[in-house]
Formats: sequence, structure tokens, C-alpha cells
Amino acid sequence: MRRRRRHANRGFWAGVIVGLLIPLAGLVLWMRTPATDVQPAATENPAAADRGGEPTHILVLGVDERQQVDGSRTDTMMLVRVAGGQVRVLAIPRDTLVHMEGHDDSKINSAYTYGGTDLAKEVAGDLLGVQVDHYVKINLAGFRHVVDLMGGVQFDVPKAMHYVDPTDGTYIDLEPGLQLLDGEKAEQFVRFRHDEIGDDMGRIHRQQEFLKAAVAQALTPSNWLKLPQLLYTARGYVETDIPVTEQLKLAQSAYKAQQSEAIVQETLPGHGDYVDGISFYLVDEEQLDRLVSTWEGTGRAQ
Repeated sequence: MRRRRRHANRGFWAGVIVGLLIPLAGLVLWMRTPATDVQPAATENPAAADRGGEPTHILVLGVDERQQVDGSRTDTMMLVRVAGGQVRVLAIPRDTLVHMEGHDDSKINSAYTYGGTDLAKEVAGDLLGVQVDHYVKINLAGFRHVVDLMGGVQFDVPKAMHYVDPTDGTYIDLEPGLQLLDGEKAEQFVRFRHDEIGDDMGRIHRQQEFLKAAVAQALTPSNWLKLPQLLYTARGYVETDIPVTEQLKLAQSAYKAQQSEAIVQETLPGHGDYVDGISFYLVDEEQLDRLVSTWEGTGRAQ
């Protein structure tokens, strides 16, 4: 297990196309899992739901692989924990300040740029004090195609969203109000992140709200016959190191957790702030210790 970052030297959702995303068989669960915060059944021991074998930790990366001047970075990052009949999905803000060996302290979304999925798994594991077993990487281009196949998603955009960055091709131009978002406009909505400086919470919340609407749209009678095509299209944009047999087991576990209302959505605790003139999301270590202790029954490894 990776050790906790040392004080001096070891300093999201969504998934924009996922509520819970374990590839292939797990994509079916994405269509069926409500993207709402579901709390586990009450127990005397907060870790009781996690008994029944070693947990599996999966890092889900939503990667924008368009040509960029500084290479591809993760637009969304989540840690999925499957254990003891429970699934926990932790959104990790892309601006989270982390330390990477051989690099200056930087935002966690640059880990994929510097070292691909291996470094992304290592950095996320160090941050949370867990062993990240597998990864799922999603090319966010698939998001547009899936939304278009569904015929768009009816959604109430809460505010005007305008942003242009010619260096990486980002173009966002949305007006507020109820409207049918096609794939292009849906991607603009879930990618918009210009709220409070260094704070990705607004974007994560919007992604979760959009997923609720998208899942509802995917499961309407008009889309039932399209589900095989939707799944086939989505899986073409997914890469993973999870063996097929384990994918099926994880998907089965996730489905059972959904049926028993044992899926928990969480967000890495912290706040946005400036460090040396750069905006970051700064982790609240005390709250993170409490969060992880509910997973394991004890604090993170020191």
C-alpha cells in the first residue's frame, strides 16, 4: 500500500459519462444506476459494510485527448471502491494539489500527462493512502456520441456559461434555461469550470445533476431499443487493465449494491485557494482522515 504523503516531500464525476463506470459490463450499470447520493444502511460500525474480503480500488479517468499544447490531461478523476456489498465513488477535483516524485507540486490532473495511467494511479493512491488496483480511462469524445444517440438530454442550464480557449480548442457558449442539449452542448456544460478560483465543486455538482438527467433520458421507452447501440458506442471509448472475468464480478457486485441502495457518492474534502499565485484545490487532511476511516475502520497509513 502506498504511504501517506510526507509533510515536506510528499505534499473529479464526472466521469463525465459515468455514475459508476466499470468497463463493458459496468457500462450497463451506468445506464441503470441513479446518480444520486445514496447512503448505506445504518450500522454500529461505519466499516461494517466493507467486511467480506479485500476492497478493490479503481481509478476512473475522464481524459480529453484532443491535441493540446501541453498534452492530454484528465478532465475528470474518481476513485471507485468496491467491497463488502458496498460501492463508494469519490470525486477528486482536477486541481487538487499533490506532490509527484521528479516534478514540482502540481495539480493532480497533470499526473496522467507526466506518467500516464501508472503515475495517475500512484499519485491518487498516495493522496488517499490506498492501493489503487486498476484503472478505467474514458476518452471524453465518447460522451458527445452517446448523448447524440440518445437524442439529446433535456436540461435546465442554471446560468450563462461562456468561455473560449483557442490553445486547446475549448469553446463553451451556453445560455441559461430549460433546453435540449445535444452532445456538443452537453460536453460544454459538463466541462465548464470557471466558478470560484481553484474550486471544482460547482463543476462536480453540475456533472452529477446532468448524469441524473442523462440516465433518466437513457431509460425512457424511446431509448430502450437503442441501449445495445449506446453501450457498444460507449465501450469503444474505454480502456482498462481490469481482466474481463474481474470486470464481470465487479459489475455484478456494483449491481447488487445498487439494488440494495449501498452506493455512496462522495467528494474529496477541501477548498480552493491560491498557492504562489496559482489556483489549487487544497485537501482538508483532517476531514480526509475521517472519510477514509469510514472505509477502513482506521485512519490512513502513516
